[in-house]
Amino acid sequence: MSVVMGAGKKEDNNTFTGLLLGDLPKVENENRTGLLGYEHGEQTYGIFDDGTMFLGKSGRAQLKFNGTESTIQNAGYNFGHGIKIDFDGAFSGSTITNSAAISENQNPYIDMKASNGSQVYISTTGSEEKPFFRVKGKDPNDNDLIHIENDDYYLQTANYPGTEATPSGLKIDLKNGVFDSKGKLTIVGNNESSIQFGNTFKVDGDGEVTLGSLTFVDTDGNQITKVNDDGEPDINGAITVGDASQVHPK
Repeated sequence: MSVVMGAGKKEDNNTFTGLLLGDLPKVENENRTGLLGYEHGEQTYGIFDDGTMFLGKSGRAQLKFNGTESTIQNAGYNFGHGIKIDFDGAFSGSTITNSAAISENQNPYIDMKASNGSQVYISTTGSEEKPFFRVKGKDPNDNDLIHIENDDYYLQTANYPGTEATPSGLKIDLKNGVFDSKGKLTIVGNNESSIQFGNTFKVDGDGEVTLGSLTFVDTDGNQITKVNDDGEPDINGAITVGDASQVHPK
């Protein structure tokens, strides 16, 4: 037996504004029981017997609440853009069979996604898959730009480390004290302290300086100074030292 009670009015354009209570018309292709509001024939809010509800007209901005799973999200989240807040996390990706399982699987999180694919993720778990904090760029296949978890924390560019043939990108490894710019600059901390520019220049923590082949050029690309692999300087043209008005020829 289907029972529905309604209160409202018929608009001039023959649409309904008001509310229905009981066994409702389909909501998102499902038969629901509860309270449903309408404005000019469009559903604007719903409160249902299973502990769920929504606020707002159909579209990305509509807010959805699930009191059973303790979540709030906008409608667009399911299509890859929007925000989902999970206040409990016990039901996320797992089947709860006992109280121990609830305790082990709790993972409150906030997941924010943009329509271009970028993401900001915050959780309390701290694992590799569910880090404390993650920022991703617009390409889902790119690296995390910022990643903070229990066992690792770093900042890096999306293209790091590039390929074996073409190294590229930059990574700052906060856990191990490594600043790595592929093909450009490497800084290593801890017991192997050093600053290194590719294979050209390196200063170790004990003050030892190693020079490879180092060349300085002017703004036109002409060689000014070159330090060869044997450490011997080769000066070509003029070098300006100190006061820029004082030029010291070779």
